[in-house]
Amino acid sequence: MWRYIVCAVLMFPSTVFAANWEVRDDESRLGFIGIQSGSEFEGAFQTFEAAIQFDPDDLEHATVSIEIFIDSFHWIDESRRTIALSPEWFAALAFPRAHFEAETFFALGDSAYEAAGILTIKGVSHPFVLPFELVIEGDVAHMRANANLLRHDFGVGSGDVDSWFSNEVRLDITLVADRR
Repeated sequence: MWRYIVCAVLMFPSTVFAANWEVRDDESRLGFIGIQSGSEFEGAFQTFEAAIQFDPDDLEHATVSIEIFIDSFHWIDESRRTIALSPEWFAALAFPRAHFEAETFFALGDSAYEAAGILTIKGVSHPFVLPFELVIEGDVAHMRANANLLRHDFGVGSGDVDSWFSNEVRLDITLVADRR
């Protein structure tokens, strides 16, 4: 199902020892849930690159960088995919990638965290906080995140679409990664 996920190691001074993680493509999903004409629908971006450096005991040096390939957008059928990639929606030709980068992390208790960073979609950047749950078992990490965003903030969907599509979109993210 997933075509490509690569995790790169970020360069840090030699005094930093936070763990690097490589995402398992066959067990990870960068999905979303929206509402069209009153009914929920799900979709996903099937290709993204992730560079993750994270140690729960060293949040000061944690970083996450995710590049999302917009043309990997998958939703119901090809005709709807074509519309989603059009200039009114994601403008995939002009803006082929979206990006989330976080360097500030907060422990909220047990396995709950927040990543505070910048989300860029369609060339528009906004601060974004991603709450997530993380369970690390040996050298395998399981991360689950849900967060809402407003597509209007990023210029996604214009014209007459507001009568059919909700402004709010829920991100639904699952990552499984191996410690490198």
